[in-house]
Amino acid sequence: MVSKMDWSSFHSNKSAVAGVIEALLLVALVATVISTIQLVYIPEIMEQKEAEHMDEVENQFSHLKSVIDLQSQAEETGPISTAITLGSRELPYFVTARAFGRLHHIPNLLSNNNISISNESGRIELFNLSSIEYQSVNAYYLNQHFILEAGGVILKQDDGGEAMKIHPPVYFEKTEDNGNTINLNWTIYNFTVLGNKSVAEGYKSSYIRTQVNPQKNDMRVYEDVTHVNISTAYFEAWNRSLNWLKDQYKFNNNITITIQKVDDRNLISISPIDVNFTVNIKVVDISIQIGIGTIMQYPNKGN
Repeated sequence: MVSKMDWSSFHSNKSAVAGVIEALLLVALVATVISTIQLVYIPEIMEQKEAEHMDEVENQFSHLKSVIDLQSQAEETGPISTAITLGSRELPYFVTARAFGRLHHIPNLLSNNNISISNESGRIELFNLSSIEYQSVNAYYLNQHFILEAGGVILKQDDGGEAMKIHPPVYFEKTEDNGNTINLNWTIYNFTVLGNKSVAEGYKSSYIRTQVNPQKNDMRVYEDVTHVNISTAYFEAWNRSLNWLKDQYKFNNNITITIQKVDDRNLISISPIDVNFTVNIKVVDISIQIGIGTIMQYPNKGN
């Protein structure tokens, strides 16, 4: 016969084994839940978080553009700072990655993008375009670039898609001489860096400080223009934007805007049809500083 002590020991061991099995099952269940969250839900949450950050940067570039527009119209010499959020942090308690970003200035001397103006004698003017660009380094969401160029804000994605998010300050108008002359009015921003503060990188917020130099602003008028060519890496965005602007002014019978390929580079060409074509370019010089900290700049008292 099994003694009472042996029977009690047997039941005790059985309960202990059952407890260990329950603990292992509980650990396995918790591990399964955490793994499911980590592999399925966390990437979706992080993708949404990075998408929201891209929307935030777009809104910040929109604000930057509006600030520069107001500064250029008022020729205000006072500096204004605009915040740009470079990236986003990882989630606590889970294995996630940070999103980073880079905000930098592309000077006109290093830019391959330009606007050229020609008449029957040939090219009479060339404007090399400086720009301000933000580049994302996302871990979950599609990488995007926001570019402020020639007064327009462009969105460029790594999948090749691009769009003009904010149209440039380009206006078409007819004169009162029976509509025989069309004026193209365009305000172009020339960005120059003050104190070598031209780039910011990381995931935290940075700032871009803008200040108009009214003594360097320039208004130029070109008459009897045969075509205006825009050479840019974002030709699709520019083509759609300029055609949309032309349609708003109902000048389809007087102006053509087409894409042409010259020396393996796409150009946007604006040409008149049986009308005189005058181009008015206002060049606004803007000093910028990118990053934390500022360098004081004082207006030239001699002007």
